[in-house]
Amino acid sequence: MSTFHSSFVLAQPTNTPLLPTGIFKLMQEIPYDVWRCIAEFLPTEDLKRLYSVNRAFLNISLDERYRVAYIGPPGSISTERNLNTLIDPKLTSRVRDFTFKPGSLCKLLDDKSILKGPSNSNTVTTLLNDFERLDIAPQRRRAFPSQLMNSYTLPVDAVHKNVLRIFKQMINLTSLRIVLDKGELRHFKPPSSTYFSVGWATFGSNLKSLDLRIPLEYIENVLPANGAILTNLQNLSLQIIRESITTDASTVFLEKILPFVNAHSSTLRSLSFDIAEQMDLTPVLQQIDHIHTLQIFKLKSIFMNYDQTGISGLEQFLQKHRVHLTALHLEIDAAFGLDPVLHPSFFAQHCFHITLPALRDLYVRFYRFPVQYSIDLIPFALQFSTTLQSLAIIERSWEMDHIRLLLDGLTSNSPLRELKLKMIILEASIIEAFASCLPNLVTLGILFHDIGPDGFSDPPTNTMPLFADEMRRLNFPTWRLRELNLVSPLHLMQSQMTNFKHALVGALPSVQRFCGLTPEEYLKTREFMDYFVEASKGF
Repeated sequence: MSTFHSSFVLAQPTNTPLLPTGIFKLMQEIPYDVWRCIAEFLPTEDLKRLYSVNRAFLNISLDERYRVAYIGPPGSISTERNLNTLIDPKLTSRVRDFTFKPGSLCKLLDDKSILKGPSNSNTVTTLLNDFERLDIAPQRRRAFPSQLMNSYTLPVDAVHKNVLRIFKQMINLTSLRIVLDKGELRHFKPPSSTYFSVGWATFGSNLKSLDLRIPLEYIENVLPANGAILTNLQNLSLQIIRESITTDASTVFLEKILPFVNAHSSTLRSLSFDIAEQMDLTPVLQQIDHIHTLQIFKLKSIFMNYDQTGISGLEQFLQKHRVHLTALHLEIDAAFGLDPVLHPSFFAQHCFHITLPALRDLYVRFYRFPVQYSIDLIPFALQFSTTLQSLAIIERSWEMDHIRLLLDGLTSNSPLRELKLKMIILEASIIEAFASCLPNLVTLGILFHDIGPDGFSDPPTNTMPLFADEMRRLNFPTWRLRELNLVSPLHLMQSQMTNFKHALVGALPSVQRFCGLTPEEYLKTREFMDYFVEASKGF
């Protein structure tokens, strides 16, 4: 019998709107006298032994509850709750994964300094300074600084002090994510910058994962000062954006970010760049040191042209790390056009033909590339067929001929266990081809536009679509598939979906999860969105 659970579980009645921050309540506890009456039915020795068991479960539960923490806009329920509870060092020390969005907090502190300014603020200089602070981004709701501060239950000074206390007490933090949106940079200044210097001193030696999504202009103020090393950093993810178009992104990257990456070359296992700017990646990728422990590399960038897309730099980077790289994710957006007539052999470049003997996970997503390049993706992926365990090719929707070419290049004893593809029409014959060519496949994800063939098998009633009828005739009792995720536009009638679902479940007895649900749950869902939304996250 346990007495710990009712004292710290936050809950809220179901089917009710979210309560305002000031009246967020704790669940009603079971009175002590009731527990005392229950305990009278137990032997005294059993009651004594409950203490150690209950204390262990309490610690486990508290660890799980406070493992992930978030501080963002001070007016949000989760932020205010954390600002009030995490000042207790016994709770803060349990935080392992922390997300910090300081934009609104910094603006709040900045607005307070404006209100405390001199009253004779009608000078030209002051007016110009106020104009620079003006936020012209579209917003649903605007409020004056005083109104913003009055909406918070904590005073501004208390918010700042509590955040500092939390950063000082997260002694066991292992994962940190910092998010600062464009337009918030001008508020990102002392005393807000002191949070990070305090944080690095507290948890810098324990941190294993760092995810920075902040404008380049402030990257130097967030990274550890004086070249300090995060001795256990294993995963580094950087989103490269600019606050101002006049900022030289390449220079900042080379002078500020590259030294930080190279300083951690002895511990990094995963490196991810999300480049949202038009910059030449070649010098960056060329100058990254050989990271002997690197296993995962992810690159998302904009294709400008062959001279400024970093392709030659990617070749040198992959050449350095080819022996130990186990996962490669490439996302390239040809936003400015790629002429297949002028450049007919995009995948003929050397960087796409480097041998990666340990590669187990390949994710390829090319935006707005000409359809002529689709066929070239297949040999690029198949060169790793003897080692790949997970393959995702998310680009222009494939036709059956392309899928056949891919499957023909994979043997029945292929190590591939997870496959994600995007296709135009989902047909029963495609499911049959997957089962035949990949009998050991465990997870299959398909993003499709339509279901075929068109028509019904029972005219004139037209109640049984041909796809469902064909699936009912199939059965794959030996297929090892355990998870099937289907993503499609929301355009099908509910009656058709019911037939499709029953046909799929009947033909695939080995599948344990359909779009994240058990077969029983999958068949009971009435709304199309219920099970397709979760599955779409993988695409």
